[in-house]
Amino acid sequence: MQQVHTVGGQDPGDTGAVRRGSRFLGSLVGATLLLAGCVAAPGPGSPTASGSPPGWTQVTLPEGAQPVTLTTYGAGVLVGGLAPGGRVLPRIVELTGGGVATQVPLTPVSGYAFEARWLSIATDGTRIVGVGGAPGGAHSNTRWTTWAGSTAGVAETPQVFYAFGGWGAGEQIGAVMTSAGTLLVGSWEGALAGLDAAVWLPEVSLASVMGPPRCHGHGTTWRCQ
Repeated sequence: MQQVHTVGGQDPGDTGAVRRGSRFLGSLVGATLLLAGCVAAPGPGSPTASGSPPGWTQVTLPEGAQPVTLTTYGAGVLVGGLAPGGRVLPRIVELTGGGVATQVPLTPVSGYAFEARWLSIATDGTRIVGVGGAPGGAHSNTRWTTWAGSTAGVAETPQVFYAFGGWGAGEQIGAVMTSAGTLLVGSWEGALAGLDAAVWLPEVSLASVMGPPRCHGHGTTWRCQ
């Protein structure tokens, strides 16, 4: 995966910039919640625009899987789930009209993929891209796994460790699919601003994406720009 960094102009030693950014983010989230609380929401059983109250029907996922993510897919939805047991824990279920549930076949490859909990599942109506994670290693850091396919089957696309891990590692936020292509959004160690926003783009070959030495001492499968 190719990684593209967006960095600010702060001094590399300016740790105060990181603290100021954290305070700004906290204020922004607080303001968003405050505004959301000012919007009147209909109470239980309130009529819809048509005048009839909405109806709810419980849908049980196959094999007792617990829902984790929800993504629109055509006239239905894709539910990313986690099975309570078994060899493969992640699940993707397609729900169509009438509550019909169909499991999407999954093909995990790496060890952590068998235990992955979905962080994000994105689709353009045909293709499916997913990101999942499971704790691992001496410090129980999240080991991210990426997936791709369709409702006919979704398989893990294994990555080298330093695509998402290592000394400069941050977090994954989710997958995004646009008319211009697919990308993963998260955070990574910035050249000037400490932990910074980052974008991973699909790569063609390892030879063309080796990052310059200043990005990471171990060599990776992404290009730092």
